[in-house]
Formats: sequence, C-alpha cells, structure tokens
Amino acid sequence: VENCIKTKSNDSMKVTLMKSNHNYTVYGDSAYLNILVNNLVANAVNYGDNQVEIQLKEHNDSIELIIEDDGAGVNSEIIKDIFKPFVRGKHHLKPVKGHGIGLAIVKRVVDWHKGSIDIGDSAVLGGARFTVTLPKSNLKD
Repeated sequence: VENCIKTKSNDSMKVTLMKSNHNYTVYGDSAYLNILVNNLVANAVNYGDNQVEIQLKEHNDSIELIIEDDGAGVNSEIIKDIFKPFVRGKHHLKPVKGHGIGLAIVKRVVDWHKGSIDIGDSAVLGGARFTVTLPKSNLKD
C-alpha cells in the first residue's frame, strides 16, 4: 500500500495512509494484491478532486483496506455493474483515461483471495468509499 501511494501521489492530490505502526499480512499472491491496490488507488486519484484517504484495519481473521476520495462518488445506477468489464464511472469535471477493466480485475483478485469488496459513499470526504476485506490466512483451502 505504501509503495502504491508513492507512485500515485502528485502535487494536486493529497493521499494519506492511516494505519497503526505494525505490519499487516495477508497470505495471497503479492503480484495480484499489488494490482488490486494499484487499481483502487489509481481510481481514487483519478476520480477524486484533491484528497484520498486510505485506511488499514486489522480484525481477528481479516484485514480491511478502505479507500475514500473527495470526488463525485459512484453513481447508484451503475453500482450493480461497476465490476463488469468495460463499465466506467462518469466524472463531470475531468476526463479519465482507461477502458473500464480496472474494477473488474479488482473484483476477480478479491474473489480469488476469498475476500469481499463493498462500495459506498465516503462520510469523511464525500466521494466514493471502497472497502476490501481479505482473510489473513487461507490455510484451510
């Protein structure tokens, strides 16, 4: 998450990571988990206006990654389809490059790791809120 923030931050976007001072570990494919985080942070930076907040929370059996932005949020009409390939959100202030496959990839990676992803509105920043919950360990499978 920290490496992703370094590559996605820019002068016009404040990206903040809120976490405790210990490491969070999810057992899974690090390359795919990196793609998951990169796609979600890139979307928040692209669709947000000035600010992105990222939180890591640890629970007994899972790690929760919350990414919030101060953009327009996800239109309720497309939430049910947003994880399908080639479905893109609309942003009224600036054009966003892409083909609409990033969230489809995110959903696939979350599913492979037996996790969940939820979309909502950010109570803090007013834009979108993506919450990914991944099990710490998948040793039973």
